[in-house]
Amino acid sequence: MTGEKRNIDKPSKTILLLADCWSGAKSAGRFAAQMLYDQRTRIILLNTYQRPSSGMNMLRSVAPILEKTARKDLDELKGELVREYGIPEKSIEQRSVEGELVSVIQTYFSGIENLSVVLGQSLNNPFRKGFCRKVINALLSTNFRPVFMVSNIITLIESSRTVLIAGKEENISSLYRNYLSDIFSGAHHPLELVTRDVKNGFELDIETLQQFSAQIGNRDQHMNTPERLLYELINKTGPG
Repeated sequence: MTGEKRNIDKPSKTILLLADCWSGAKSAGRFAAQMLYDQRTRIILLNTYQRPSSGMNMLRSVAPILEKTARKDLDELKGELVREYGIPEKSIEQRSVEGELVSVIQTYFSGIENLSVVLGQSLNNPFRKGFCRKVINALLSTNFRPVFMVSNIITLIESSRTVLIAGKEENISSLYRNYLSDIFSGAHHPLELVTRDVKNGFELDIETLQQFSAQIGNRDQHMNTPERLLYELINKTGPG
């Protein structure tokens, strides 16, 4: 009987929610709560930080400040997931880790089954140069899939393709498309588009489909347009 209880309580999937791009972290949290979370899901909130590369005196003093800031950000994000979406505190883990993002996620999260990664982008310029772009580049250089990048559109990175989901095609900047195409240049990794007018014949990969919440149908009234399109694709593809 004890063994059965452990099996029931064990999470069947894990959501790794990256908070490094803080401007989009709450959007990522909303997406994870609305679309992916159910009672057998573990959410890990991750915020990485790195010390500056010069100045020994500063190196000794700045690390505790960076860690404190990272922990504070995660406390805020966890609080919102609990208050706004009713996710139990026990289902949410917080990890603030010093180190380079790729090294951290490969060290701590490689080998976890049924894991998806969620990252919130800047709503204005997700492709612009800067810290968040470095985070995106680092994340997409790994083999962690699927990845959901959330802004005013949804960018779904599967093992074999990238899918841009938006209400209208004009919502997707050509600069952003080129940015994603450049990341996967030289690889057979097509860029596909799903909008209200362009969705015929499209189905999600089974590995992606398995990440969605079993209760997602009860939340559709709260979805924005890209989320609703994604929900329609889930229903169309079916449970596999």
